[in-house]
Amino acid sequence: MDSRMNIPQYSKEDRVVFQSPSQTKPSTRSRHNDDPLDNQSNKTKDRSKSSNDNQKNDQQQQQPPPEEEIVITRAQVREAAKSLLEGASPESIDVMMSKRVYNYLKRYKNEVLSIPDYYQAQRIDDVCSQLMLIGNSNAYSSFQNSQIADYQRKLNQAKKGLQDTRQARKDYEINFDNYRNEAMENLLKKQQKEIEDLEIEYSGEVPPKYRKFSKDILNMRKQEFFLQKTQQYLEAQKLHEEADALEAFEYEQIKIQYINIGIEMREKLIEKHKKQIFCLNENMDRKNATEIPRFIQKEKYYMTLIDQFQRKINAEKMKASEAKSVTKSILGETINEKSSLPKLGNVVPQSPTKRVTTVNNSRRYTKSRATIQKRSKSSYH
Repeated sequence: MDSRMNIPQYSKEDRVVFQSPSQTKPSTRSRHNDDPLDNQSNKTKDRSKSSNDNQKNDQQQQQPPPEEEIVITRAQVREAAKSLLEGASPESIDVMMSKRVYNYLKRYKNEVLSIPDYYQAQRIDDVCSQLMLIGNSNAYSSFQNSQIADYQRKLNQAKKGLQDTRQARKDYEINFDNYRNEAMENLLKKQQKEIEDLEIEYSGEVPPKYRKFSKDILNMRKQEFFLQKTQQYLEAQKLHEEADALEAFEYEQIKIQYINIGIEMREKLIEKHKKQIFCLNENMDRKNATEIPRFIQKEKYYMTLIDQFQRKINAEKMKASEAKSVTKSILGETINEKSSLPKLGNVVPQSPTKRVTTVNNSRRYTKSRATIQKRSKSSYH
């Protein structure tokens, strides 16, 4: 059998256990599972420990069962290594199996060197280099994906913050407009009531404190009273009528003055109301001018974060794409170099294995044709 395919055989019952990538803690069973007895004892200890924990934590919430473990047999590792040495692409190997295949090939290389078979050893080194390259590429890709996921999470948070800030600003503007309209409506109602009360006050009879008649009327009333006492009724009647007419005339004058006072008071009240409306609008504008810039500043902050995280995500994606391209390029160059034809020349060089021939059931080494031709020419001359 060819030494390249002389891969050591292992028992199919020997298995290597790997945990799925979704599990957070690495399993120690994958490192100490070569002995079935140790596996059995570990399982027994795990079951006893689990039963004790369940008895102590009866009132606690039951934990969900762990995910199923991925079991990789030694036969699968051997077959994967064999396929790689036969020319299969390293990318066809499962990520969970690549490390085991790499370790297996490193051990197998020592057996190959003991033959020795340097071509097979070189092939093993090439495959191991490719596996290591793919492993590093996967690790870097995983790191890049975690970075992108972290930036994406922060980007989503920034977008959510921007959306919440804009919604809060919109709600504030609606509430502020309602508050402002309500305050203005209450003020206008109050002012209207003040005007109505003022109009009622100055539209009725003149209050006694404003009824200040002249001294002539007072003197006429005194004379009327004197004539009444002296029983001069005709003179008293005439004087009484004259006093009433004069009093009515003066009352109309007083009433006109009183109405003018009411008009003046109304104008002053209107000016006061205008100042109140102006002050209310000014206070509302001042309050709105202090709140709106806060929302605008917060929106700019979130927009800056969104732009930063978006650029970081694009940069990380570009790095990941470049890393994948470089990895594929290196793998392609390695594969093409191994599978390419030899360079053209005058004499095709012979490998040492082609110079080994079988004569009389024994392997003998022969010199290359170029060396034989060179020596024959030198001996002829």
